[in-house]
Amino acid sequence: MKIEVSNGEIVDRATILMIKAEKLPEPYRAELEAEMQALCNAMRGFGIDCSDEVTVELRRVNEGIWESIGRQEEILKFGKADLEFAKVSAEVVRLNRKRYELKRAIDEMTGSRTREFKQE
Repeated sequence: MKIEVSNGEIVDRATILMIKAEKLPEPYRAELEAEMQALCNAMRGFGIDCSDEVTVELRRVNEGIWESIGRQEEILKFGKADLEFAKVSAEVVRLNRKRYELKRAIDEMTGSRTREFKQE
């Protein structure tokens, strides 16, 4: 089954797969690479490349989210959901807001038929 998603969502997915390809063990990488290539090809179709500034920025934001969630998991693992957990959680919220803004900007730049929406 195929569904239409926003162009920002396609770029977002590609950047997440790039991160996973670096962090996950080898057996998963070939499958990730194939999907990443398909997404990068789709992105070129609407005028964005995997090395464009907006893609690099979205990847940086997603890496920050990945790292922050990892810190949250470590904090919870040791049962210390305290001020540090609250700070990391606030960082995840801030990064997710930035992620939304980048995806929305991509949708607008590329004239995406579907768009990213978030409650203000």
